[in-house]
Amino acid sequence: MKKMMGLFVVLFLSFSVFGSEIKVAVELSPAGSFEIKTNTVKGSLKKNGENYISKRISVPTSKLSTGIELRDKHLKEKLETSYIHMRNIKASGGKGTGEIEVKGIKKEVKFTYKIENSKMNFKMNLNLPDFKIEGIKYMGVGVQDVVVVQGMISFQ
Repeated sequence: MKKMMGLFVVLFLSFSVFGSEIKVAVELSPAGSFEIKTNTVKGSLKKNGENYISKRISVPTSKLSTGIELRDKHLKEKLETSYIHMRNIKASGGKGTGEIEVKGIKKEVKFTYKIENSKMNFKMNLNLPDFKIEGIKYMGVGVQDVVVVQGMISFQ
């Protein structure tokens, strides 16, 4: 259970802006799933013509929730940090890039997005082994390597 939590924290790598939210879909093997959520995102996303940019958007790990208190505790212990940051975000034409840092490991990520009502709805896949999060199992149930991060971020 503790190992599963570490994986989940990594998934909320992205964005605490008013009206923002992030959800991470975690698939389990052989069956099942759960979701990590937060409405607390710090930073700003700015529109510049047809482009969207941000130097840094952060998520406090203390605000991540799976709906189960013990799983939340284990997740936060595994993340080993008080914030997950996404830096140097650049997006245009429905596609974007940024750099996520988890446990001291920085990786460039790509995402897709749509703009609706002054909000960017984004989606990205994260490969947990890229952040040295592997082999998470509890009583024969394990976390799959790839998680899906989706969210909505307001922009200026």
